[in-house]
Amino acid sequence: MFKPFKGRTVQQGQPVRVYRNLHTGTFSILDAQTNLVLGHASDVMLCHAHFQVREAGRQRVLREKKKNVHAFAVGIYISGDIAWRHTESWDIATYNPYVAGDFLDASTGRPVTGTYLYVYLSGAIARYKGEKSS
Repeated sequence: MFKPFKGRTVQQGQPVRVYRNLHTGTFSILDAQTNLVLGHASDVMLCHAHFQVREAGRQRVLREKKKNVHAFAVGIYISGDIAWRHTESWDIATYNPYVAGDFLDASTGRPVTGTYLYVYLSGAIARYKGEKSS
């Protein structure tokens, strides 16, 4: 369920950036234009999305051995209110700044690059599906 932050809301079709908030155990949803936190949700569905890692933030993690926000799913917001069904067969992306500078496919270990039709975030899992779109 989407929980607004400071009275802000998010609309379907809005470009957003999403990261896993380790303090709340949910995903923080940011407006892609203003970078303001709009709210939090335990499940987030995006379309036309990609994974992004800010290399400067990753280097800071490697140097300081302290976590910071530098890895995101970026796309068009669909929902943060319901758990989507039938995503079990989707590919899983993982991220560990100590292993690689990209999100990696959990089964192949290859970087997950490009834009995907759907990205679903739930718990500690990022799933993606669909051919890369332009």
